[in-house]
Amino acid sequence: MARRNHDFQSIRSEGGLLPPDLLRRILDPREQLAGTEPEDYGLPQGERLNEVITQCWNRLRRHWSEFRSAAETLPEGE
Repeated sequence: MARRNHDFQSIRSEGGLLPPDLLRRILDPREQLAGTEPEDYGLPQGERLNEVITQCWNRLRRHWSEFRSAAETLPEGE
């Protein structure tokens, strides 16, 4: 069963992969966790990681929607 944590209303964490304490550490700028800086992802200076993530997520959602629409037009069994 999913653990409910009201600190993250838009995140539903199942199992132990992303426990709430890790999510809190990721969001806390004082933590200095490795792999959480824009430079760690090869982004140019000044680019914000959360903005790039949002742009990529929105692009992937559009592609998924287009894929699903195209898949619905395929003949039965393909």
